[in-house]
Amino acid sequence: LNKHKEPNKKYYFGLLDILVIYSICSIVCYIFLHRNTGYSIIEFTKLFFSFQAAPYAWYVNLYFGLYLLIPYLNRSYDSLNYGQKKILVVAMVLISIFPNYWRALWPLAYYFTGKFLRDLYLRKKNESVKRCFIVFVSILIINLGTNMILNYGRIYWTSFLTEYFAIGTYFLSTSLFYLLLRISFQNLPMLIKRVFY
Repeated sequence: LNKHKEPNKKYYFGLLDILVIYSICSIVCYIFLHRNTGYSIIEFTKLFFSFQAAPYAWYVNLYFGLYLLIPYLNRSYDSLNYGQKKILVVAMVLISIFPNYWRALWPLAYYFTGKFLRDLYLRKKNESVKRCFIVFVSILIINLGTNMILNYGRIYWTSFLTEYFAIGTYFLSTSLFYLLLRISFQNLPMLIKRVFY
């Protein structure tokens, strides 16, 4: 959706849509959640500007920052050849999964991976859906099995395998996304097409 975005006024005015949605959600949350907690308007304003006024508002914060960078991320990615793109994706994934200060780059790793999967899809148009499904199910089974073994006999423990930036989560989400790219949705019933298109 954002693969050809250029850094211009029209693009950056698109941030207003995100802010309007966040503002509406925050006001609704204030009315139904925060009002009973005794937060004043000043305290709510602080929550609003720190992206804490609505549950999971950190997603808005994350997307807001990514939105600002997307035109420049696109230019840097598009300037590389196919081999360099592969190296970039591998490097981004490696530095964002290991426990260190680079872990915060996982949104960029996912963004560049998405762009790379699109390139891969265009290069390998005849790749089997069955093969992609087998890869996805295999990764799912490995992920579930590993988590069951690590958490057997105790309260579920989120770990380096289950966080957003975890290697298991990364491979599971990217294999699912690639599988969905491969599936043809042309033959869906009209009712479903209206919902999704």
